[in-house]
Amino acid sequence: MLLIAGLVIGVSFGAHTAQNARITGEAARLAQDDLPLQPGLDARALRDLAILEVAPGRPQPPGCNAICALLLGSGAADRVILAPQPYGTEVADPPKDQTGTAYWLEPRDTCPELTITNEGEIARPWGADNLDGASNALMLQAAAASGLCLVSAEAALSQAATLLVLGPVNPMAGPGRLDRSPWADAVGASRLALYLREGAGWRPVLRQTGVTAAPFLHPVPIPGFGYYGAPGSLLAFPRTLHSQTPPDWGDAGPGFGARKLLWDDLGLDTRTGAVLAQRLETLLPLPQEPARRAKALDVLENVLGSAWLRDPEPPEIEAFIDRLASQPQLAEDWDLQFDLKRALARRP
Repeated sequence: MLLIAGLVIGVSFGAHTAQNARITGEAARLAQDDLPLQPGLDARALRDLAILEVAPGRPQPPGCNAICALLLGSGAADRVILAPQPYGTEVADPPKDQTGTAYWLEPRDTCPELTITNEGEIARPWGADNLDGASNALMLQAAAASGLCLVSAEAALSQAATLLVLGPVNPMAGPGRLDRSPWADAVGASRLALYLREGAGWRPVLRQTGVTAAPFLHPVPIPGFGYYGAPGSLLAFPRTLHSQTPPDWGDAGPGFGARKLLWDDLGLDTRTGAVLAQRLETLLPLPQEPARRAKALDVLENVLGSAWLRDPEPPEIEAFIDRLASQPQLAEDWDLQFDLKRALARRP
């Protein structure tokens, strides 16, 4: 019996060592080709951008998401191709070509009804709403009122000049399965990567990978009955978690790293004051056609409503508000006059 027990323990130690070596080796492999941002890039690389984003949780609903609306609404991009992927999707490096949805602005007499969402891990950088800028919805609403419509069509990722990839790219088993099964996927990875189109392929110019590994805590399983991590299992295989993420991500994941990449490293400018003022100028004098006039008035009321809540607005918007105060054709609209007086009264 002692011989058998010693044999079992020896085999357990050997399997434990081999499995942990495999797990740590896989974790190292996922991050071994990481690449710092290559020099010579700026925000011009984002004019024609594709984004392949793997959802960290529930799937994204279809539509032009937060970063799409911000880039197009602010004029920072000419076209954005979105290819959202459900959680659990394994993304090759570089990604294989696939079909997404392209969004852009173009002049039309009638705008199609498209969905604009606040989804996505990339959003406006912290504090920008207080510094300068209307909401994404208002920017696109103003564009539509001036005859510049958000439109969409199917497009392959390969049609873009630049590709941004972010999110979980190597799924990891959940805690319950990890503790119940010694063969569960014990390594997970999230990635932020930027590629430039080069001929028929993609050339990586940034690759950051955050890896989480769950090696075994000790070589011998423990009874699973009543064990917190392995309910209903006869045996449990306790593990320990090791995470290593790029410094730019902090504790927030690749979405935070993407904000730093776009706004800090590439110098993306999504300030909306000048662009919004330019679009608002096209609404004056107010159109006579009833439908277009109603759209223009809705935009002006939204601008004044948001101005009443924020102080101050960008200089271009403050100048436009002054111009509205001198427009006799607006005197008949009581709601607009009320919002205009509130916007003026908030000034010192």
